[in-house]
Amino acid sequence: MTLEDFAKRLTSLLGQPVAEETGIEGMFDITLECSSDSLPGFQKMSAAEDAEPAPSVVSALRGLGLDLTPAKVAVKRLIVDSASAVPTEN
Repeated sequence: MTLEDFAKRLTSLLGQPVAEETGIEGMFDITLECSSDSLPGFQKMSAAEDAEPAPSVVSALRGLGLDLTPAKVAVKRLIVDSASAVPTEN
C-alpha cells in the first residue's frame, strides 16, 4: 500500500485523522504489530504469561521509521445540514 493508504487505515483504527506528510511515494508492504490497548474499540486479548507485551501504536510506528506528531491539518468533511424526502411519481 502507499503511505497515504496507510494513513487512511490509521485514521480508521485510531478514530482520529492521520495525515501522511512524509512525501515518500511508492508501494510498501507494511505490517504493524502493536497493542490493542491503544486502539479505541478493540477488545484486549489475553496474552500468554511468557509473551512480551506488544508495543503501543506510537512505538510500533517508530519501529517502522514513522512518527505521529500532533498538528492541525486541513481535513475534508461532508456536512449535511438537513435532508428531506422528495415526493416521486409511482
